Amino acid sequence: MAKKKPKYDLSNVVDSSQVEQINDPDALSRLLDGAVNILNTPFGGTLAPTKKEIEIARSGEGDIRSIPLKDLVTYHNHTYKVLDNEDMDILVDSIRDYGILLPIIVRELNGGKYEIISGHRRRFAAEKLGLSEVPCRVLDLDDDMADIVMADTNIARETILPSEKARTYKVRLEAAVRQGKRQADELKAIAEESSDSDSNVRRYLKLNDLSPALLDKVDEGKLPVTAGVILADLSASHQEVITDIVADKEIAISLKEAEKLKKAAARGLTRETAESILAGKLNPRTKKKKAKKESVTEAMFLDAVPEEVKELPTEERAEYYKAAIRAFAEANV
Repeated sequence: MAKKKPKYDLSNVVDSSQVEQINDPDALSRLLDGAVNILNTPFGGTLAPTKKEIEIARSGEGDIRSIPLKDLVTYHNHTYKVLDNEDMDILVDSIRDYGILLPIIVRELNGGKYEIISGHRRRFAAEKLGLSEVPCRVLDLDDDMADIVMADTNIARETILPSEKARTYKVRLEAAVRQGKRQADELKAIAEESSDSDSNVRRYLKLNDLSPALLDKVDEGKLPVTAGVILADLSASHQEVITDIVADKEIAISLKEAEKLKKAAARGLTRETAESILAGKLNPRTKKKKAKKESVTEAMFLDAVPEEVKELPTEERAEYYKAAIRAFAEANV
């Protein structure tokens, strides 16, 4: 029986040696379908492999081993958050249906442990599924190269928080500089491998000078990156003043307000000054509703006036009503 031709070319996703090792046509078809399902998902930024991951897979570098989850440890310089959210549910479903298509990238440590370079989300999903072991690609990396590979395998993801970008760019830049590379050249390299321009890479690097609390505000969308860059120039004590004011409050700091805060900081930022700059956010004004002007009509008096008044000419009735209103007002002063 002729071997079934694969439906899709997976050469750019999974190591070709892995595909060739699958002799069962149905199993191979399921693997290929699963990969295409991941690549076509609306959550592709979270599930699809990055350019660097594909590059490593196609190179055939390292050994592919099945490693117990208990022997995997989080990367010592990990810059990304592993969130148990809707994206993670998608990844869990994918691994449940198709397995881990792209091995987790690790390096071997002493004592039989392996440090995850790329694949912390896959490890978390495997734990949720109750798996005991996962496929891993074991690379021989020193600390600097591990930092660079960790950054490169995540740097181009679509779903990445500003704080994650900031820390990843910093780790990547510092590792490259330790290797003797020029900082200017490395900044250009980071820009080429990410979706950011040289100037944006510098902005994200500057965010590393923000306090953790203000950096969280950037991630939450309550502090624009540009405003965060401005506040990053402030001293730790001045940032603490701002943090104490906006902590646990659902308010955003605009670019204009950040500029005012920085200008005030040059003279010594006090809590009182910061609160005055953010006054509109801290004590939002509520518009007073104008009292609706009631029109006085004759119908309001008809039930209370004597019949003989009702029979008076219009002008005389009007005078009667005016006199009645004045008398009422005077009695209730």
